[in-house]
Amino acid sequence: MARISARFGSGLACVLAVAALCGCSLRCPDIPGRPMDIREYSCLAQNASAFVLSCPERIVAPDRQDALAREFTARHFAPWHRTEPESGLADVRGIFSRPRGERLYGENGLERDPGWLEGLIQDCGLDSYPNDGRPAVTVAETAMRSLPDSRPAFYGFSRPGQGFPFDHLQHTAVHAGTPLFVSHLSRDRAWVLAECRFALGWIPARDVAFVDPEFMEAFESCGLLALTRDNAAMLDDQGSFLFTGRIGAVYPLLAADDSGFLVLAPARDHLGRAVLLRSRVEAGQGSPFPLEMRAENLALIIDRMLGQAYGWGGLYNDRDCSAGLMDLFAAFGLCLPRNSGEQARAGRREDLAGLSLAEKLAAVAARARPFATLLHKPGHIMLYLGLDRSGNPAVFHYAWGLKTRGPLGRSGRAIIGRAVITGLDPGRDLPDADPAAGLLKALDCMTFPADAADPGPRLTKQTQEQ
Repeated sequence: MARISARFGSGLACVLAVAALCGCSLRCPDIPGRPMDIREYSCLAQNASAFVLSCPERIVAPDRQDALAREFTARHFAPWHRTEPESGLADVRGIFSRPRGERLYGENGLERDPGWLEGLIQDCGLDSYPNDGRPAVTVAETAMRSLPDSRPAFYGFSRPGQGFPFDHLQHTAVHAGTPLFVSHLSRDRAWVLAECRFALGWIPARDVAFVDPEFMEAFESCGLLALTRDNAAMLDDQGSFLFTGRIGAVYPLLAADDSGFLVLAPARDHLGRAVLLRSRVEAGQGSPFPLEMRAENLALIIDRMLGQAYGWGGLYNDRDCSAGLMDLFAAFGLCLPRNSGEQARAGRREDLAGLSLAEKLAAVAARARPFATLLHKPGHIMLYLGLDRSGNPAVFHYAWGLKTRGPLGRSGRAIIGRAVITGLDPGRDLPDADPAAGLLKALDCMTFPADAADPGPRLTKQTQEQ
């Protein structure tokens, strides 16, 4: 932890010093095609570090963070200690739902045959639910689906926010090494229906291994290492690739030295059973769990996320708005739910609905805590970073796009498609910006998740986040 903080502080001081020596106004060159708001926040290369100096040294008191971390660990391993599924048949049937009359389209842009969906529902074999009940673990970065199929289902390609990347069978991404309770197998046994700490859904059987008591004891008896960088190649003792580790994942920590960490990692044998292997994590890729909840440590991870592609429901192992915040705070022991609406309820909440735009800005500026406050509008959630040089709130979020409206009233999107820092009125300079839309206009609450006694529901249903 000390190593991370020291490196971060030195790097920020260097950047600010260079800017001062050059007389830089912290404003970036005009880049055609990008909303002005994002161009303005591109100073220091979209760097959350610029907001650290105004933030208190510690965001959460040590005893409070320890309590949050204990709760995170209990929820993380809870699926291994169930004897029956937490979800009833109605919950399982409700994982996938669509509005009445909504047509489904495939990856080729053509409408799906109506029998395709019915076939998938039959493949679930829910007449015998639950037909299993075993603890398991993911052995790869995998996708949790709403039905047992890897092919996509779009609501249409001509309507904004309904074509790519909004695959409505994509529920969430799940990190390798995540504890599961497998409650059901598909008819062909190619898919398992599983519960993890934050979601319920279908996972390819090849990405899952069943654990025994010895495996569980080994995994739970150690301290944990939290990954703080994406694309960490996890190798076994022989140098063979196991899986790619990502921010938000935690692994049992065996030992640490100046070069890095030795952790336990899961693998699957030919019988589908989990085996324990040792893996090295480089020093810059992880930190003992929980990482001290300081603004500089949060900013360090945010800066590594900035610019990453937006991924609806974890599509392609990318993140949407709620997955980005869930993964960001996992390293600090804060257990957030998986979708934006539930994250907005996971903590002390202050209602902003019904206020004027000026009143909302004043409330955020006066009472939001940098790096510790979530700002929510229906379908989307953001992390408040602080006030920019003009005194306006700035936020970090994974954003798909901004609503636009053409001269004939046709709605569309100006695509952002990545993790960015913006204000609460991005796209204000776009000539076709939708005057009825906007982050600030729709902002309905701010939430302080570290103040929560309970972080919210364990299992979530994905909602559309744009």
